[in-house]
Amino acid sequence: MLGENNYSNYKVPREAAPSLALGNTSFKGFKATSSFQEVFAEYEALVVQLKGLTKETYRLLRLGHDVAVRDVQLVLARLAELTQQNPYPCIYLCARKNKDQYLVEHALRTCLYSLALGLATGLDSEELAELGLAALLSDVGKIMIPDTILTKEGALSSAEYAVIRVHPMEGRKILTRYTDAPETVIDVVMTHHEQVNGKGYPQGLRDEEIPTFSRIVAIADAYDAMTSERSYARARSVSDAKSILWEQKSEQFDAEYVALFLHLLGEHQAGELLMSESGERFLLLESLRPSDAKALVFSESASEPVSYLCADSQPFSLKACAGLEFGASTESVFAQLDSQLQSSLQSYSSARSDQSSTFKLGA
Repeated sequence: MLGENNYSNYKVPREAAPSLALGNTSFKGFKATSSFQEVFAEYEALVVQLKGLTKETYRLLRLGHDVAVRDVQLVLARLAELTQQNPYPCIYLCARKNKDQYLVEHALRTCLYSLALGLATGLDSEELAELGLAALLSDVGKIMIPDTILTKEGALSSAEYAVIRVHPMEGRKILTRYTDAPETVIDVVMTHHEQVNGKGYPQGLRDEEIPTFSRIVAIADAYDAMTSERSYARARSVSDAKSILWEQKSEQFDAEYVALFLHLLGEHQAGELLMSESGERFLLLESLRPSDAKALVFSESASEPVSYLCADSQPFSLKACAGLEFGASTESVFAQLDSQLQSSLQSYSSARSDQSSTFKLGA
C-alpha cells in the first residue's frame, strides 16, 4: 500500500504515466475565469491563514480541547471559490515543502490537491469547501501516534505499522468528541486509506463503497507523500509519482480520478522550475498541455524575472532542471523567487490580460 512510509522503495513501473495522452477519458470539464495573477495574491494569503488555523487546530485537539471548525470552513469556502476561478495557484503552492512541519504541511497540501481534483470531477463550491475540510483533517488521528514512530528513520516494523493503521479510528474519535465537523468529513477520516480493490483499511471497502471524497483524498494524500521528503525517506520525483499512481489505478485508486489528476497536473506541474532548450529558466505557473503553458522567464541566475511567456502565442519547449524536482531541493529556489513573484505578476498582468485565460479539461 502506498502512503505511510513504504512508498520510498516502491519499484517504478516501466509504463510511464500518460499525463497528456488521455483523450479517451471522460472529463467533466471546467474553465478558468481569472488569470493566475488575478487570484494568486489572495490565494497565497488564504493558504498562509489556513496553515496557521490547521496548526492551532491540531495543537488544541492534541491537548483534548473543543474546537469549532467555523473559521477553517470560512477560509476553505473562499479558497473553493478561487479554485473555481483558476486551480493552478493551489497546485503551484503545493511545490513548497518543509519536512520539519510535515504533518500540518502534508494536511495542507492534501487539501489543496484535493480542491483541484474535486473541481475536475465537477464538484460545486460548497462541495469543494467540505472536501477541503475533510482532506485537511484526514490524518488528524496521527496526533495520537508517538513522534518516535512518525519521525522514525527507516522502515516501520510490523508493530509500528499496526499503530499507524489505527489513525483513522483515532481521528474519528477525536473529531466526534471535540469538534463540530460534519459527518461527511468524519467519513473521509475513516475511509481515505480504503482501496478500490478491497485491500485497504480499516474496513476493506471497495469501489463505490468508498465515499467519493475519500477516493479523491486518497490520491492527493499519496501523491503528496510520494513527492515529499521526510525524516525516513527522500522524495520521489514527480514523474515517478505519476507513474506509480497510473500503475495503481483500479487497484489502490479510482481509475477515473487518477486520470483526471494526471491530466490536471499536465506534462510539467505548476510550480516547477524548468529550462528551455536554449537554457532559459522558467517558473511554470499554469500547464494543462504544452500549448497552454504559462510561465515567468528568469535570468541566468534564476533570481530576476525578465519576461512573461504564454505558449499559445509564443510556443516554447521545456524540460525539468536537473536537481530541481519537488522536495527540499526546491526550497531555496522558492526562497529566491517568492520575493520577486508578486511584483512580477503585477508587472506582467497587462501582458497576460491580452492572452486567453480559459482552458478546458479534455478540450
